[in-house]
Amino acid sequence: MEITGGSSLYKVSMRWSSSYAEHATWTFSGKFSDTGILSYSDCVMTIVDSEKNTSTVKYSNGSGKLAYVDGSNEGVSWTYDNGETGEDTAFFYKRKT
Repeated sequence: MEITGGSSLYKVSMRWSSSYAEHATWTFSGKFSDTGILSYSDCVMTIVDSEKNTSTVKYSNGSGKLAYVDGSNEGVSWTYDNGETGEDTAFFYKRKT
């Protein structure tokens, strides 16, 4: 997961490999609220198959939110409304110093 931007608009990009040749990507943007929740409604999910050299958009209007886990800045919880596996997924990270 990569979160870029600042002050008002943030862009989020995630990648999940399902095999050696195939992976899914999700990209979306939004603003963090005062409570640390980023809501979005512009998510594009793409399935990429490097062996077949194909890229297929599964949807382009996904919605959901990211929220800091337990109020910390060491991880985010991802909830999305598109009914896929992985609902309420948490990502933890260590900030670069």
